[in-house]
Amino acid sequence: MTSQGIIKTERHGGVAIVTLSNPEKRNAFTPDMRRSLTGTLTELNRTVEVRAVVLTGEEKHFCAGADVSAMGAGAAPRTTVQIRENTKEVNHLLQAIVTAPKPYVASVDGDAFGAGMSLAIACDFLVAGPGARFGTAFAKIGLLPDLGMLHYLPLRVGMTAAKRMMMLCEPVLAERAFALGLADELNSESAMVGARALAEKLADGSPLAIGYIKSVLADGISTWQDAMRAELDIGSALAGTEDFKEGIAALREKRPPVYQGR
Repeated sequence: MTSQGIIKTERHGGVAIVTLSNPEKRNAFTPDMRRSLTGTLTELNRTVEVRAVVLTGEEKHFCAGADVSAMGAGAAPRTTVQIRENTKEVNHLLQAIVTAPKPYVASVDGDAFGAGMSLAIACDFLVAGPGARFGTAFAKIGLLPDLGMLHYLPLRVGMTAAKRMMMLCEPVLAERAFALGLADELNSESAMVGARALAEKLADGSPLAIGYIKSVLADGISTWQDAMRAELDIGSALAGTEDFKEGIAALREKRPPVYQGR
């Protein structure tokens, strides 16, 4: 296991597990932690041997959002320029997840609040444990949700449920989160059990096909014409890859495919 600041990374075959480690504060983000996480994910995105990434939190919780104590009690109010620059840094973390050429799985046990919830729902898949709790407090402190929550929460739960969570700051427990679609899977044992199993399945798939599916959906398919263009341009290109040949050969030979990403 390697450690970068308070971000821990371990590899299991084609799966990388990235752990947010600040357990005394329910893994709340510090600015250094956020920058370290962005750098770690950027490096993993470039590592071809990594086919899927699991994000999780140390010990009992996923992430309780921003570490308010790290903002400096009694410090002078930040200027608009400083706030915009900080927001750009936050956006870099979001981009590292949503533009990654590989799938991300959030493994959520305990609390996923504020920016922690934003981080979890930005992942391609979200597995919750039985004690998972989701919530926001942005409206309570007079702020707009960050890290893409305004986009991803309505996509997962619908507009009305998203408004309730963001405007009223109502927490959502694991079973309700699964019923709403906030969590894709509810594992009765622990989130990591389900997240590891899902990530391993994804890692066994064609990295080219999975990466392009993620990219096309992230860019947005709003009409059938958009879908046709993607099928024509990207689908045709994938049909000429070694991975496609391997997939067909494995199907004919009744064996698991071994994809090389080319």
